[in-house]
Amino acid sequence: MPTESKERSSGFLIPSIARSTTKGFSIRQAFFWAMGRSYDTTFTGEYYSKRGPTGTIDFRGVPNPNSSIDVSTLFAVDREQQGGYRTRIRMFSDLGGNWRGVANADITSSFEFRQVYEDGFNVISSPIQQSTAFLTRNRPGSSLNFLYNRTAVFYPNEPSTTLRKFPAVDVQLPTKDIGGAIPVYFSMEGSLTGMARRDSIINTPALMRVDIHPTIEIPVLRSSLLSWSHEVGVRETLYTQSLNPGAPSLNPAVTGETLNRAFLDYKSRITGPQLVKNYGTWRHLIEPTLEYRYVTGVDEFRKTIVVDETDLIVNTHEIEYGITNRFFAGYEFLTWRIAQKMYFDPTFGGALVPGKRNTLEPLMDLTGFAFSDGEARRFSPIVSTVRIATTPNTTTDIEVDYDTEREEFSAAGISGAVNRGRFNTSIGYFFNKRSEIQPPSNQLRGLVSFGSQNAPGLSAGVGFAYDIYHSLFQGATAQVSYNAECYGLGFEFTKYALGARREFGWRANLSLKNLGSFGTLRPQERLF
Repeated sequence: MPTESKERSSGFLIPSIARSTTKGFSIRQAFFWAMGRSYDTTFTGEYYSKRGPTGTIDFRGVPNPNSSIDVSTLFAVDREQQGGYRTRIRMFSDLGGNWRGVANADITSSFEFRQVYEDGFNVISSPIQQSTAFLTRNRPGSSLNFLYNRTAVFYPNEPSTTLRKFPAVDVQLPTKDIGGAIPVYFSMEGSLTGMARRDSIINTPALMRVDIHPTIEIPVLRSSLLSWSHEVGVRETLYTQSLNPGAPSLNPAVTGETLNRAFLDYKSRITGPQLVKNYGTWRHLIEPTLEYRYVTGVDEFRKTIVVDETDLIVNTHEIEYGITNRFFAGYEFLTWRIAQKMYFDPTFGGALVPGKRNTLEPLMDLTGFAFSDGEARRFSPIVSTVRIATTPNTTTDIEVDYDTEREEFSAAGISGAVNRGRFNTSIGYFFNKRSEIQPPSNQLRGLVSFGSQNAPGLSAGVGFAYDIYHSLFQGATAQVSYNAECYGLGFEFTKYALGARREFGWRANLSLKNLGSFGTLRPQERLF
């Protein structure tokens, strides 16, 4: 920001320095280009004594009050051969006539570059690169959507998996009462999608998928004591190409043979009867649930090229039973649900593949932890989920999975947060036992902070990710700042021991009132 009373102007920003154990000392210099009232670009160059030069170009624009664009590019020429580039695009625009466009794209040259040069534990630990753009028009009677989506998953020393959808056109008709005196509700969705998949096993040419899915729902009974509903849907999915299941399992061939999946999806759900008992100022409610599902017609799942959740539907004949305990004291402060599934068809029509992690729709909606290694099984784990909200500023979620077939606790997770004024804390813990489909995992993550970046006085925060199984801090960040009336100082210390990132470093920041913030500690990276 200029010190004079005029429009913002172009110029060099104050240089800054930093240090890390793997990159050495660095000096950063940036130039701000005010391209007009609605656009600007910042060019940043940084030189690391052990690695070499890096550069960043940040372009920002607000063409009109209903539109925004933000493009950021980072590149590095690295002496250790770990250089590369990363580009992020964030933009949206309300186009009028109920049309809205959004783009959110991430393009990274390699996972190794991301780990070495990006900041933030969530970014450097995630091997997923996703780019999405859509144009949508939502009206009371319909929804029309155009989509581009590309998802890449990086693997160490192996080819990445790339899934692409473009062009994709999706039409949805909202639920409508067509029964008159008898409650019958109709809804429908359909799509035309261009798809492709590339990984170490298959490499498909561009193919098309046509999907039509009408559904009828009939609520037979609705009351405060008991509810019972039926839902019947038919789904037609046509693929212009398919896999050859007769090819070697490690290299299934993509054929030009079309694949047509026409199947029936029936659901019936009973909720209740509810049992309620009052204990003075609080109340206890017990609510059993029973859901039956039958899907038939997906007879050639092994021929399906999997790109998204539509392709994961398989034959299933299952029942899910559970019981929910709710506790109220003016509001619902405790919820505890226990549920399990029983599969009458343990192989899901032969879709299971032994010895590998099976990602099938019936195995994904009860728990977020994978449990199928391809062996036929009659029961899912018993999943216990607890949500505690003793105050509006406190939340805790706990999940424990008990595998009845292996007679062991297979997975568990807990996440919670407490926010009281300037004090904030959160914690997350996740545990997985070793199995044929995954290594053991025992992860603890936490964050404790006091204050805010704009509050006067002292503010501090520390965040960490600890691997209990390997007794290793994978990432830790500590920040402290002090704000006076006319200036502010901030310091950050980071440590990473994750993949290609083995580093300890520090950064600093100086902010001057009515002028701006200068340094290598950026506002979006703060813990408080």
